[in-house]
Amino acid sequence: MQSTHAFLAEILADGQLDHSELGKVCDRITADDLIDLKDVELLTKIYVGAQSYPAEFEDLFFGVLKAVILDDDKILNDERFFLLQMLYSNSAVREVEIEFLKDLQREATEVSPEFDQMIVDAETAFMNGENVGGRPT
Repeated sequence: MQSTHAFLAEILADGQLDHSELGKVCDRITADDLIDLKDVELLTKIYVGAQSYPAEFEDLFFGVLKAVILDDDKILNDERFFLLQMLYSNSAVREVEIEFLKDLQREATEVSPEFDQMIVDAETAFMNGENVGGRPT
């Protein structure tokens, strides 16, 4: 199997993720019949690295992220890494990302205080039209 680095380089070569490449991504993450953190890492790198992708990719990304993060019904501090990458990958927090975080918060039986604060910070930035650096977008 192609290395993850080589796979990402191929998929993101033109900065776009098209439907045929999405099929390759799906094949890759289901190859071992286990959805886990390495799949989240791959999908997060695509989410961050692609300038555009089909809507189906976003469904896949959020679905896998949710399944892996809520596997134990908890959102602990160390699981925030991929969520932070998602939020701040393009300098602007998107409404769909905030809604995703709120869904996680509702479904989890335990969340860290840092996770709760991350949602507050993301909502504030979104409502104020601020980018990651706190400047207006």
